[in-house]
Amino acid sequence: SEAWKVPVGTALAGGVAGIFGGISSMWMAQLIHRVDREFICNPDYQHLMVLRTQCKILSSTHIDEFIANKIQTHYGFVAFFLMYMWANGTFAYDILTGRYAKIFELGLEPLGPPSTRHVSLCASGFLLTAADIFTPWEVNEDCPWTSGQVVAVRYSTPELHMLGDMLSSSSELEVLQRLYEGVSVLTNPLYAPQAGMTSLLDEFSDIMEVAIFRAEEAGRLLGAQLAEMWKEPSGRRPVSLLAFSVGCVVMHSCLKELRRLFDAGECPYAMDMICDVVYAGAPISVNPIEEWISLRQMVCGRFVNGWVNFDRVLLSLQTRRFTSFAGSSGLAVPGIENVLLAELISQHVDYSTQMSTILTQISME
Repeated sequence: SEAWKVPVGTALAGGVAGIFGGISSMWMAQLIHRVDREFICNPDYQHLMVLRTQCKILSSTHIDEFIANKIQTHYGFVAFFLMYMWANGTFAYDILTGRYAKIFELGLEPLGPPSTRHVSLCASGFLLTAADIFTPWEVNEDCPWTSGQVVAVRYSTPELHMLGDMLSSSSELEVLQRLYEGVSVLTNPLYAPQAGMTSLLDEFSDIMEVAIFRAEEAGRLLGAQLAEMWKEPSGRRPVSLLAFSVGCVVMHSCLKELRRLFDAGECPYAMDMICDVVYAGAPISVNPIEEWISLRQMVCGRFVNGWVNFDRVLLSLQTRRFTSFAGSSGLAVPGIENVLLAELISQHVDYSTQMSTILTQISME
């Protein structure tokens, strides 16, 4: 269960932010004194009417010194500690509650009646439209990967819609925002602690990260559901797993759950269940290799990993995670085929529209 992470994360974020806030109160007091002495009331700048007027007001009221002196006391430290703790703690609580909420959406949507006993489970990794749950997996008689019954896996559609919007929008605004934050930190040291805490919390609320977390949960549920179906002889239909982007996390988590159930002796048929697996643009770490080898043993047929080495979305995420992804680096695992998709994919969002072509190309190799 991930429930413990919400109160622990909230307390940690609030406490750390409170400490930064208390320390920043000391910086603020020093800054007030320094601005008063070296800028507003500096004799070299008194020829400017604005500064001269401000200096007279401050000298007659001493309000700036009063504020600075109060902030500099332990009362000021406590006040800033409480303000920062409450603001960042509530922000962290909202983010963590959304991130670690239990998944309530997992559905299997057949695309037409069964023509054979073979089932192709297909998971989209993001949604540009509501129809993208199905359209990348349209049955194609020229592609043997869809010769059985194609079944779309529906899961966490709100997060997948938000991820699709993020991937299809321009990144220029994000670049400008990062530039503004960098300039703010350099010009205002009081902003640095808040900027650091905000960046950390933004990482937890990153829609790609949230979608991956939800996909892991969906995959575990899917694996358990497949294992339950195979308990009855009538439900023992061979299954292939096809996915792109975050959808690969669903299938990978499903495989891991089936492996866990097999090792625990709860699903002795798991080794005979999965025919073929195809990942395209998978945001899944290449490590540990041993795990990939154990999952490859679960697949009776082909295990294909489609990748490109210039996917900026995956490259950015893997840098923040200090790892390498199968969808941007390939895999050095015996029995897993790496297929370079550079001729079909120019950016991550292309996977949604190119899956039919990708599957056709893979089936011909």
